[in-house]
Amino acid sequence: MPAAELHIYGGGAVYGLAGTPRAQQMDEVLARADRLVALGVRRFAPVGRQALTTALSDARAMLYRGDPGETFCLALAEAQAMGVPAVVKPLGSTSERVIDGVTGRVTADDDAFVAAAVALLSDDGLWRRWHVAALERQRGLGWDTVGARFEVLIFDEPNKRRFPGFAGKNREKN
Repeated sequence: MPAAELHIYGGGAVYGLAGTPRAQQMDEVLARADRLVALGVRRFAPVGRQALTTALSDARAMLYRGDPGETFCLALAEAQAMGVPAVVKPLGSTSERVIDGVTGRVTADDDAFVAAAVALLSDDGLWRRWHVAALERQRGLGWDTVGARFEVLIFDEPNKRRFPGFAGKNREKN
């Protein structure tokens, strides 16, 4: 993709890892990325929510490997809510944020990640389908919708209860 640019907003500070061995590993990878400017790779310091929203509004895709320790990934959730299709690997919570084949692609390995990224960047029809689906399915969750989904998890799936002490018989009837 000769005209594409990869913008990286990241580093150990995002995860509060300054001075740790994990931050050192991240810095080594980011230093390699810094040497790829001629190929369209641009690295930016981690930014706050408003600046990230601005950056995402200009993005065609979010390409994100994920992190095993990530329990939600707000940046990925926000990108999807803004209609930005994503290509991810199933690390941490990424597969909970992206609907595979609908709002992006959850890939099993590096080769599949690259293939999905190239397809998304080069196929306008695919981008449009995933973009529209992300807007339709990944945004607009108000408190009532989230609460209803949470209640289903707690009360309506007795074999999947995740919270001790909550049972269907404890649910108030209206």
